[in-house]
Amino acid sequence: RTTVRLAVAIDTSRSDTRQIGTGRIGLRAAGSHRVVPLTDCPVAHPSLAAMLADVRVIGGEELSLRVGVASGEASAMVHGERGQPRISGLPANVAIGPQAVVHEEVAGVRLQVSAASFFQSGPLAAELLVDAVRAACGEALADDGAMLDAYGGCGLFAATLYAASTRQGRTVVVENSPTACADARANAPGA
Repeated sequence: RTTVRLAVAIDTSRSDTRQIGTGRIGLRAAGSHRVVPLTDCPVAHPSLAAMLADVRVIGGEELSLRVGVASGEASAMVHGERGQPRISGLPANVAIGPQAVVHEEVAGVRLQVSAASFFQSGPLAAELLVDAVRAACGEALADDGAMLDAYGGCGLFAATLYAASTRQGRTVVVENSPTACADARANAPGA
């Protein structure tokens, strides 16, 4: 995985009603809101796993971390912000916030992926999906008719299948997220 979304532990021992984060990040226990601290993850990309033990968040409910395998970039974004969240323990090269960007390469195409945008669990999963869709579409990708990339996210299919081909037809990306739409425009400018 090159992206993880983790819960931030809340100190429930306080006698007042304010919930203050302990700062530890982790996964929620099964059937519970209790956060089990995570200091390592065997399915995370090594550069992502290396961040887990030291990161602390105050003023947020969840934290997304993402790394770009192709670029070596990293991003972090706090979800459920309460006031001005603080993140500590991240390497200096990690960009922070919903507009923070990493670049990834899939099917020979460089993609921009903002912290707030959806992307597959990693570039290998995205590559497998692109290959499967390419095989399923067959000759239709050479057709100059209109193509639709529904739930397009950052424009993965528009960039790798449609824009990278010689087709002259119109490509439409349908997506609700403003940051993903901005990424799709950058990744597949003709769509």
